[in-house]
Amino acid sequence: MADRVFCIGNGESRNAFDLNKLKPHGKIYGCNALYRDYTPDFLVIVDRRMYQEVIEAEYDQKNIVYTNHLCMSRYGGTSHLIPN
Repeated sequence: MADRVFCIGNGESRNAFDLNKLKPHGKIYGCNALYRDYTPDFLVIVDRRMYQEVIEAEYDQKNIVYTNHLCMSRYGGTSHLIPN
């Protein structure tokens, strides 16, 4: 069986769904503020304010975060650049 990937936004529509049920079935990529109440396998952020929040919370110190060059050059962090 091929690995599955789930891409989860941070909108209200996901609140009724237990994301832990997806964990055994594949990797979870989350966006932006999802990190506030769930830790995905990978967090993707391109919004500068959201990225600054993540860096200030030191979320990137223990979790994998992907962002763009602008965010990294402005706020630093130990994140990974989003591939081209």
